[in-house]
Amino acid sequence: MRKIISIVIIIVFLSGVLYPLEAQEARKPKSEVTAVLLSLGATVIPTRVGLRMRSEFSLYLIGFGVFIGPSTGHFYANQWMRGMATVCQRLFIILGGAALSEDLEFGERVGIALLAGVFIIVSVLYDIGTAPASVRKYNESIGKTGEVYFVPKIDIKEESYGLSLVYCF
Repeated sequence: MRKIISIVIIIVFLSGVLYPLEAQEARKPKSEVTAVLLSLGATVIPTRVGLRMRSEFSLYLIGFGVFIGPSTGHFYANQWMRGMATVCQRLFIILGGAALSEDLEFGERVGIALLAGVFIIVSVLYDIGTAPASVRKYNESIGKTGEVYFVPKIDIKEESYGLSLVYCF
């Protein structure tokens, strides 16, 4: 079990390095405006619809809008690790606030909830605001002549794993 967990951790951390192995000429520049609009739209629309609905599904929409929505601009720019890092950041803020407020009274819980809310709003705004930087980084990478990738090699039957270094022209 410990090996499987370590494999998952390695894959998650390397996911920011792994790009689809496409031909260099097939990669086209992406728009900074599109990244911002995707982040805004994927945040505002599901959250707004979820707040207007009065059903169990509304919590899923709000959760998507708050946790994943702001990172869609980074996903659009193939900056998967950057997007997932901020998704995890917002998730840990919520989980940390819940863990801290477990044995507290109501007034103290409200204070922690407000503080967590402020941190999440700052994280959402930061994520949307840095989407153009991710697109610029992607567009700069198009002009490069070669790319280096780390590819995980996993053999579950033999219980072995490792990394391969691949250079693409």
